[in-house]
Amino acid sequence: ICTASITAIFTIVPNPTLSVISPTPVICAGQSFTYTNSGASSYTWSSSNPGNYIYTTGNIAVINPSINSVFSVVGSSLGCLSAIQSSSMTVNPLPVFNITGNTNICPGTSATLAASGTGSSYTWSPAFFLSSVSGSLVTASPNTQQNYLVTGELNNCLNTAMVTVSV
Repeated sequence: ICTASITAIFTIVPNPTLSVISPTPVICAGQSFTYTNSGASSYTWSSSNPGNYIYTTGNIAVINPSINSVFSVVGSSLGCLSAIQSSSMTVNPLPVFNITGNTNICPGTSATLAASGTGSSYTWSPAFFLSSVSGSLVTASPNTQQNYLVTGELNNCLNTAMVTVSV
């Protein structure tokens, strides 16, 4: 009688454990955000909203959503998959505003300029011939044509507009 025996050694490979840096980012409309992952050898990202573009390379994902979104990632190592990690991203809108006022003045007179819209605050620059550099209402008294850049802020998001006062 012949006998044969085989010894097999099995190694149990654990599922990868992912970490996602900055799991709940807040960005402004038009901005992108870069996620960095670790814990696996490859990653697959997906979005809760169709049309969100995700650029990935290695452990980096660059995302540019236009609305609040949830992004999910699964990691893979040696044929094993991680649990899904999700990240909720808040996309704050940019302030929308208009600049009104008489922008054509005579020498020695002034123009009252008003910023109105969704901005919670407004700053004006340059400060030349302005009554103030902050606020929604300013008086401009330039002696020659002057361009003013107005920056509106809403939830830490900025938008700009330009106004020209002509003399």
